[in-house]
Amino acid sequence: MLAILPAVWFALAFLAARSAPPPRGDWRRSLLGVAVLGGVLVTASTEGLSALGLFARGPLALFWAATAIATAFICAARRKKAGMRWASFPAPLPTVPHLPLLTGTAVLFLIVGLTAFSAAPNTWDSMTYHLPRVAHWIQNGTVAHYPTNILRQLSLPPWAEFAMAQLELLSGSDRFANLVQWLAMGGSAIGVSLIARDLEGDAAAQAAAGALALTLPMGILQGSSTQNDYTVGFWLVCFVSFLFPVSTPPGPRPLSAWLGAAASLGLALLTKGTAYLYALPYLVLAVVLLARRAGRRSALPLFLFAAVALALNLPHFARNSAVFGSPLGPSQGLFNRVFTPRAVASNVARNAAIHLALPLPAWNALVERAFGGVHGALGAGRDDPATTWPGTEFHVPGRFAGEASPGADETLYLLLQEGFAPNPLHLVLILVTLGAVAATPAWRRRRELLLSVCLAAAAFVLFCAALKWQPWHSRLHLPLFLLWCPAVALVLSSRPRLAKWVCALLLAAALPWLLSNATRPLLGPSSVLKASRFDQYFFNRPDLQAPFLAAAKAVSSDRCPLGIETGPEDGEYLLRVCLRETGQGGKRIEHVNVSNASATASRKRPPGAEPCSLIRLTAGGGERSVVSVSRSGAGTRVTVAR
Repeated sequence: MLAILPAVWFALAFLAARSAPPPRGDWRRSLLGVAVLGGVLVTASTEGLSALGLFARGPLALFWAATAIATAFICAARRKKAGMRWASFPAPLPTVPHLPLLTGTAVLFLIVGLTAFSAAPNTWDSMTYHLPRVAHWIQNGTVAHYPTNILRQLSLPPWAEFAMAQLELLSGSDRFANLVQWLAMGGSAIGVSLIARDLEGDAAAQAAAGALALTLPMGILQGSSTQNDYTVGFWLVCFVSFLFPVSTPPGPRPLSAWLGAAASLGLALLTKGTAYLYALPYLVLAVVLLARRAGRRSALPLFLFAAVALALNLPHFARNSAVFGSPLGPSQGLFNRVFTPRAVASNVARNAAIHLALPLPAWNALVERAFGGVHGALGAGRDDPATTWPGTEFHVPGRFAGEASPGADETLYLLLQEGFAPNPLHLVLILVTLGAVAATPAWRRRRELLLSVCLAAAAFVLFCAALKWQPWHSRLHLPLFLLWCPAVALVLSSRPRLAKWVCALLLAAALPWLLSNATRPLLGPSSVLKASRFDQYFFNRPDLQAPFLAAAKAVSSDRCPLGIETGPEDGEYLLRVCLRETGQGGKRIEHVNVSNASATASRKRPPGAEPCSLIRLTAGGGERSVVSVSRSGAGTRVTVAR
């Protein structure tokens, strides 16, 4: 029940925000503001308790309880001053013409929530680094870096995992881990509807913006996962929602808007590195407009903006700098080696093409040939190693180099999998919006709309110019699609009858991703409502279930810390799941034989934490994994050749 404490604080904080004297402003902006404040509190409590070595259930529960009590007193005082009763709460009701659309999107959102709550986390990235880093933090009582063979557990931005770690500490399990992304999904829909209003969209445009956000196929899949693209998308939506009032109207804006935008940006950067690219065009515009209007007086808000955003990231930057010599961690080879117009155009074409995939191999082959022709016209190599992730080739849908073209069944699986799922209808709507704004003078005269379109397009081009193309870029595009939703909704709602049919089509087209998620389905024999939670963890890699479980059983008699030796992409969390299944959930786990930069963190290992048992994961098992067990006086040695 302790897991409800952050929710109690959130409800009280929202009530306090809505208890100000009229005019209270839009309730959605209040909600986003409280969410951003909550994100700051999650960061501050995690970093503060970690600095004291107290990142544990008791201190964390005490923090949230004290924060909730303090917020309750503030709320009571504000409501008394405003002459409001506790039972009174001014909240707008949806107008009847939009009620069917709002109901449909709400049902979709709740079904994704059912999947998120029922399903065990099983995204492969979460098995390798999202959830293992959470387990190490809880085990160590701090988010300080530790020795590991999987460097992504340390170097990548950690905010989403901060939230997951707090929920696991308060609840005692990973049952709520998927809810971080699900809540970000709902918050993003609210945020884009608010941006649509700021772009002078009517109620129909605002409802359509929320529907566009909630029906994104990649978003539906990620809304029940422990990835972090929806989370960073939510913070970017908050950033833009606070920034647009800062940048577009001619008059001065309150300092609270700058602080909200700064904190949102800081949280986005603390969640995923793509935020640097997506936020840059919006930030540059805001700085230029502010400097033009305020001149030297813009120095103070800009300083506060930078200070707030940097402060949220400073502890993580310091940890990375101490271990890797860089605040962003070790280089991962993500960036293009050439930045010519030809290279950028090639990446723009390939990044757009992966969203045109359909469960029709003939159609996908046609798209490949068409974009091959585009590359021929550009004089660019379709798989130029300077702009392509090693070991991959451009295909629709994406696959690795040397793999055969997928059949119809495998293509359908890839399209329903959160690493490759496309957003074809939304891409078409974006292209229509671009064409409509470019061809229609009336649209171009709407300054805010024109800015929204130009900034979203610039963010996409910057992404393509900076990063090597990868077949799983679709999931990294999720925040971009969210940022496009307000502009698309405005153009779409200019034809009310058409808008209703398009939104209905989007809701109907979302059903395959909603019900038949490749790794967390609601329907069928593998439904998350039927399959055991233990089996669900292995839905992405069923071949590892038997050998990992055998390895866990082999060390069950050892009463000492366990050492694990893994490769950089191994599913450490699956080993932890197997240990829990065999009654060893409390066993301490340490990475051993670490030869990378994180080995220096071993000096901070507490007394008694040295492992005497070992599970070693190696390649070369062939089609079937081989488990070798040996015992000595020091403990058990297990080798899994997978």
